[in-house]
Amino acid sequence: MPFAAQKRTSPTQRAVLRAESPDIFTGLVAAPAVQVYTVCVDMPFTAQITGFVGILSAGTATVRVLINGVVVNVLTGIALTTVENQTNVDAYDASTIAPYGSTLTVEVTAQAGSANMAFGVNYDRLN
Repeated sequence: MPFAAQKRTSPTQRAVLRAESPDIFTGLVAAPAVQVYTVCVDMPFTAQITGFVGILSAGTATVRVLINGVVVNVLTGIALTTVENQTNVDAYDASTIAPYGSTLTVEVTAQAGSANMAFGVNYDRLN
């Protein structure tokens, strides 16, 4: 469909679409190594981490999600391959809360021949 013929959305429709879309921090690492990757520095709001999704174009990797250097209990030991892996938080506890001003990181704890790690950390904004 030509650009001029595309249906436009109103500001209200866009606001509804944003509200229905999951909040997610995304990243891409071309050559993942065993190290910590910063996702968000100085979090501009308080959030509850709700999940992680990731995939590689080659190889394998194991990752975990951390808030201020502390592991999010249910988001550790996540195995990534060339098949998308969606890991959801089912039991919320204090480790899933990212306070205002915190740092959110993803750590690759092991990898073998991995390439092009695409990932997302899902969250619900609390304030």
